[in-house]
Amino acid sequence: MNIVCSTLTANNFQRIKEFKMDLGFTLSLDKSNNGPMRTIIKIRDPFVRHYYEIHGSYPNKHGTIGKIGIYIDPKTPNDKLKFFEEDKEFVMEFDKNIENLRNYLSKIIGEIESGKVKSREVEVDTDGGIEFYVDKNLPPEQYMEEFLKQKKRMEDLNIIK
Repeated sequence: MNIVCSTLTANNFQRIKEFKMDLGFTLSLDKSNNGPMRTIIKIRDPFVRHYYEIHGSYPNKHGTIGKIGIYIDPKTPNDKLKFFEEDKEFVMEFDKNIENLRNYLSKIIGEIESGKVKSREVEVDTDGGIEFYVDKNLPPEQYMEEFLKQKKRMEDLNIIK
């Protein structure tokens, strides 16, 4: 299960003792694939691609609570939570004044699992990943210029901040 929410809401989830920070991507990785060395920025999480195909924006992974992934989409209002379970999407209201977030989250997940909450069917396509790369053999100035272009592209897609 994955949850997509606003930055404010994601920061609230950090108060849950089981929360673990996980940004979900490798910023740079040297890789030789029967060719020149290059720096690769790779998003290994298939959910990011899946979400993009549905909503047109890339969520940033913020962390996990157990096996639940917590993602940030800046377009999501502070009072909404989007839960994704396999091929279903559940949109729930979020009350920011909740005292015990852990119990609140458990209650919502229980309602989803019991079928009390209506879902929207979504098509799941988790093939492949998303890569941004720069040829490591470029001269230093060109390398840095290309790296900054790729970084800007990721910022424009809301992949990194």
